[in-house]
Amino acid sequence: MHETVAITGDNRQHNGQTPADYDFYVILNRSSGAGDPNELVQRMRDHHPELRVTEFKVICRDDDLEQVMADRFRRAREEGRAVLVGGGDGTINLAVKNALKYQVPLALLAQGTFNLFARHHGLSEDLREQLQQLSRCKLQQVAVCFINGMPFTASANFGIYPAVIRDRERYMDSVGTRNRVLASLAGLISFFKYWRRIRLLVRAGDRSFRVRALMVMVTQNRPQLRQFGFEQSAQHIDGRLALIVVKPLRWLDKLRLLLKGSFGRLKRDRDVQMRLYHQLTLHSSSDTVNCALDGELMSIRSPITLEAKANALPVFIPRG
Repeated sequence: MHETVAITGDNRQHNGQTPADYDFYVILNRSSGAGDPNELVQRMRDHHPELRVTEFKVICRDDDLEQVMADRFRRAREEGRAVLVGGGDGTINLAVKNALKYQVPLALLAQGTFNLFARHHGLSEDLREQLQQLSRCKLQQVAVCFINGMPFTASANFGIYPAVIRDRERYMDSVGTRNRVLASLAGLISFFKYWRRIRLLVRAGDRSFRVRALMVMVTQNRPQLRQFGFEQSAQHIDGRLALIVVKPLRWLDKLRLLLKGSFGRLKRDRDVQMRLYHQLTLHSSSDTVNCALDGELMSIRSPITLEAKANALPVFIPRG
């Protein structure tokens, strides 16, 4: 799903415009997220009769989501329209990629497991509240992170986290359901059984240093930073990257981190380090490095360049 994105339009959108200023293509993914898309369509019509919708497209099993998404965003670009997308985390990530490529204003109804991108921009996780927020949204150019030219909406994780994601997906597939509690439980089990370290050379500007850690995370996502206890950094993160290094050595150290994490106090722990940068390059002795990029497992070729581009994405976010 992740690929290098070449932005074909300009990003000279009019900050401050509202959804009422646009006609919309609406894409709802039946197979991801929560709720019945047909019911959601009716609720949108009830809450926002003023919303001008060119087309409601409900993604069904036989549809090619990537093709449908690319087609609607391309048409929206050509016709001067906006796109509203409802669905799970993967659907939202794909929408962001297309909105970046075509520079089309994007509105979201996030119905996924974690909804990190939506929460970062102040959107509620409750569908009814999201529908109410839609009328208060204004268009704003927001920052987006890139890794080797590929956009990501939450974080790039190296070390233990790819193993956690792999075990979590296997477990949730085996039980046949997906929810945040089960995902956290599966991740917890993997956290305690995994001991390998990742070794990287980090270059940031004219500074370089070596890292040997259990996990390395690069993010600009506010909910994730707050989970670590970096509240002040979360408030001023836009346009920068947070490099978080986690390096406990013993089982008891992991337990200590878990307990501190439950109270949002990880930033005070000696095994957790965080610094803010505008751009990073990670070097590995291997040609490729396992990465969990927005929860999707992949191999990233080294050296790995990460950067945060300000004013990259036109998205409707709530104000007031």
